[in-house]
Amino acid sequence: MFGWEAPDLRIVSVEPAPTTFSCLEANLRSHLPGAVAVRSAVADRAGEATFTYYPRSTGNSGLFADQQADDENTRVFLRNTGIPEEYIGEMVKDLHRGIDMSVPTLTVSDLIRAHDLPEVSLLKIDVERAEHLVLAGIEDDHWPLIGHIVAEVHDPAGSGP
Repeated sequence: MFGWEAPDLRIVSVEPAPTTFSCLEANLRSHLPGAVAVRSAVADRAGEATFTYYPRSTGNSGLFADQQADDENTRVFLRNTGIPEEYIGEMVKDLHRGIDMSVPTLTVSDLIRAHDLPEVSLLKIDVERAEHLVLAGIEDDHWPLIGHIVAEVHDPAGSGP
């Protein structure tokens, strides 16, 4: 939607899972041909990390995947949407059976440099329990370049306010 409303935007999207990355590339090609897709995870340093990919629940895949927690979160979500309890167990069964893979990692600052970004109007973070790594990978000189951050935040330890 942003690309349609503001065609001069530079969009850089990052996705580590190969199957999901292929979908991202196809969507960008079809709808936002000027956007860039990068196959990597975003973390606090460049390198490699183990990424758990859930083929049946791709949006819950991540560097800190936790099958038990992900199953419980899904149960709560299904209950809250009105799904009868007797169906939830079957719906969640094997939903979060993961495949561990090694993926490249880079930082937000790496992306800023690699794509010569003079500013980042909006940084969207949705990384399933790895938000702290993404933020830690922003160098002091790059913070002033970031206008807004939108993040889905996970706080399993209850350490937030």
